[in-house]
Amino acid sequence: MFLTKSAGEKLIFPYDFKQTFHHEPKLLSTPKEYVLIRDFYHFDEDRQAIEREILEFLRDFGFATETQLRLLVGSKGLNPDRIDDILESCVKDRVVNYFALTQFVMEEVPEDAFRIYCLDHGARYILTHFSQTDFITWLSSDNIRSSELVAKYLMTGMFYLQVLMARGDSLRFFNPLADFSIGKRDIRFSGAFQIMQGFTPRDFIFEVIRHEDLPTIWQQKVNEKVAPFVLQSYWEMYYRNMPVFLFLTQNDEDAFQAAEIFHMRTKLDNFRMLTDPNLMRGLGNAPFYAYVPESDKNPRPALKKVKAKIFSGEA
Repeated sequence: MFLTKSAGEKLIFPYDFKQTFHHEPKLLSTPKEYVLIRDFYHFDEDRQAIEREILEFLRDFGFATETQLRLLVGSKGLNPDRIDDILESCVKDRVVNYFALTQFVMEEVPEDAFRIYCLDHGARYILTHFSQTDFITWLSSDNIRSSELVAKYLMTGMFYLQVLMARGDSLRFFNPLADFSIGKRDIRFSGAFQIMQGFTPRDFIFEVIRHEDLPTIWQQKVNEKVAPFVLQSYWEMYYRNMPVFLFLTQNDEDAFQAAEIFHMRTKLDNFRMLTDPNLMRGLGNAPFYAYVPESDKNPRPALKKVKAKIFSGEA
């Protein structure tokens, strides 16, 4: 009937499940702005820093698990042991909300359900007053997403956290939900980011591909949007050099199928595949895959394990 804590950590969700929220996000139920700002101002510095990191992550990536928030806070040199109390306080004050994925919308979140956190109305006040940029565009409807998209957003967030832990000192930026123009249409990738390799910027485009996307949905996106972006040189509007494409799939079989579709249409071979299990090992140790097309020396296309030195810190 619902996704349990133990099952949820794999970040593989039933694609027909619904969101059951802890509470309905109502502006009238949110404490007054001056109350939230006054209380936040009187928190100790560590508490303020941890809450800001949580809210800024949810602002950028949409959703997060408790495990992800612990990784985030720890990577920033803050104390992840304070997460539970801070999240409980934020939910109580309508700064943060959470939901479970359930077969049907339930009256309340089951005790043993896997919790997925998101923003609530109070976050707008905190971010507008204490973040580096104003934050006034959020709507409560931004939290309403299909379980397919929730899974993709969470995997984008997990990939970012692994990049942050592996190359945080060299990560110039990471933009989730990166949009590009292809003439009169747009194309959206899961993310775009840049890592400094010495004094040289290296650009990457990242895409989460799930098992249910293969082959039809991924093939359609490649044919109608990715191929024009690559082959008609729309990428030159944004980059000096062609960015490296990174694709995240659930397993090796999906990686091969997604790579074959991408290469067949674009003819690019300078792209890399990564799987969920390898990502969870940490990018410093994770094997990536390069696609080896059919040739005289290679009668059958295949994936070859390669080490991405730029993520291991060796480059």
